[in-house]
Amino acid sequence: MPGGAAAVCVPDGTEARTCASDTECSGIERCQCGRCIVQACDAGTVCPAGQACRGGRCTGGCTQDTECDGGDICNGGGCTHPCNGDGDCLHGEVCDFLGVCAAQACGPDASCGAGSTCEPLAVDGDVREPTFATVGDETFLFFELRSRDSSAVYRARIDTPLHLTADPETPVLSPPDGHTRVGAPSALVREGTVELIVAVGSGDSLGLATSSDGGRTFSWTSDTALVAAEPWENGWIGAPAVFEREGTTLVLYEGGPGAGIGLAMAQDGVLTRLSPAPVLTAADLEDASFWRSMQSIGSPFVLLTGDTTRVYVNARGIEAGTAVTQSGPVAPVLNDSVGLFATTDLDSFDRFPTGPIYSATSGLFGSLGEREPAIRITDDGADLYFVATDASGAQSTGLSRASTVR
Repeated sequence: MPGGAAAVCVPDGTEARTCASDTECSGIERCQCGRCIVQACDAGTVCPAGQACRGGRCTGGCTQDTECDGGDICNGGGCTHPCNGDGDCLHGEVCDFLGVCAAQACGPDASCGAGSTCEPLAVDGDVREPTFATVGDETFLFFELRSRDSSAVYRARIDTPLHLTADPETPVLSPPDGHTRVGAPSALVREGTVELIVAVGSGDSLGLATSSDGGRTFSWTSDTALVAAEPWENGWIGAPAVFEREGTTLVLYEGGPGAGIGLAMAQDGVLTRLSPAPVLTAADLEDASFWRSMQSIGSPFVLLTGDTTRVYVNARGIEAGTAVTQSGPVAPVLNDSVGLFATTDLDSFDRFPTGPIYSATSGLFGSLGEREPAIRITDDGADLYFVATDASGAQSTGLSRASTVR
């Protein structure tokens, strides 16, 4: 929360009311990250219109008690509630020594006192590896939510193409025992059952999990359905893409990382490689004019169209030409973009002939990055969801969307 307090003290044992909008909250509480809590603030915070930062949180400004609602009083230029204990205050407030409710900021350098816990207002996470699944009439999105030390799989409701809501708010699949990470979900729906193929650990293995409640909860079938074993995989496998073809469940996956795309068959909770070598490598995308110096390939996504299997990938290479400026030529740089192959037999793959199918430019000096594609076909056209990055690929800027619909 730029310019504002990031966490506040809450009394032990208290829980916030869940919400979808501010109207479901009380008083000066706001709906933040799915629960009602006061909007903590400091001198650098810009509070909502008509409010001021007083008592460590955004509240109505005042000069006298009559300007406050619901029995609140004017204290220090802001409306607040008189209290005899923490239970008289809103979530995110405590009853201070003056007998009024106020927010107490906390963090690594400012702990809460006995009987209170430091609760973050928001936690930064990296949304990665989106994929779609349709159960009945509802299409929803699974994704990996990654932090520095852990990751888990979540499910999102598609309210509009540009607004997703975690449903439920908690992970639908957490790491198995002995691991801190699980992610890169790929879903297959059969007879109402959702089957997930996921990456376990930091490239340790691919795992399988199933759900019978529309993807809201999953049970592990195996967390070691396939482990890195071939030399080209370099001890790392991940980013699976599961699909069904002619009654057989198949999985494309990334090895390396970025060294190639492998192919396996799923049966009875086990994945078996159909080839010891990758079926696709970065060199298969090389083109003298449109995509050059290919460095890596990964994160396959499969879309079936009749007898054709389309395989979307993210790959790293050079796609722009040299820019000419007043100071002289500026050479293009490597960046990530989305590529496409098509196959009818899973033996030979035809690449899209003119380089990436989607690429965002950043002026004359190169292109931005697009990773981990997922495609959704609708009645109106096609949506591409992807993880957007800067040109270097080092900084992810979140989940983005491109569309054929204008």
